[in-house]
Amino acid sequence: MIKTKVYLNGKIIPLNEAKISILDRGLLYGDGVFESLRTYDRRPFLLEEHLKRLLAGAKFIKIRVPYSLPQLKLAVLKTLAANHFKEYYIKIILTRGEAKGHGLGPSNVSGKPNLIVLAEELKEYPKELYIKGWKAIIASIRRTDIPTSKIKSLCYLDNILAKAEASRAGADEAFMLDEKGHVVEGTVSNIFIIKLGTIYTPPADAPILCGITRNLVLKLAKQ
Repeated sequence: MIKTKVYLNGKIIPLNEAKISILDRGLLYGDGVFESLRTYDRRPFLLEEHLKRLLAGAKFIKIRVPYSLPQLKLAVLKTLAANHFKEYYIKIILTRGEAKGHGLGPSNVSGKPNLIVLAEELKEYPKELYIKGWKAIIASIRRTDIPTSKIKSLCYLDNILAKAEASRAGADEAFMLDEKGHVVEGTVSNIFIIKLGTIYTPPADAPILCGITRNLVLKLAKQ
């Protein structure tokens, strides 16, 4: 049995030993940001771009990150080196830290932000999925145009509710509409439509997460 190791605030430790306070603001209020990515040939895909988005999200919600981009990159690489999977699914989590007590104020913290890097074995989508495709629904959950709709915050309940709605309908994905009824994004995906040789995708000023892979698709399409 493989014992998974994780990175927690500067240390590589066994997963079952990794603990943070129940007063952590990420738990209490969803006060934090995260990134998810995978490896190809055991190399993190577009790692620097993901870390830049993590730092941008943290800056947006005014978390003072005590780590530089190279330090974050090293934390991820150390986590991968401590584990032994063929390919990795990686999640990087940054919370504002432990709250002093009751109160929403972002200055109500004790100590530094918590940095967590999780790595587990990547479970590839079945090959037949790329032949048959996914079934998708239009979710009843609307993607509202609020500041946090453009960052990957720890409050992911809209996506969770829409995904649950898709599961109940026997679908794999749910596409969400904005308040004007325009298609904006899926729960775990950006949306592209190809029509008469032109690729269409919701604009960056829509309430979407401007995905790292989305940006790469646009770059490659222009080339």
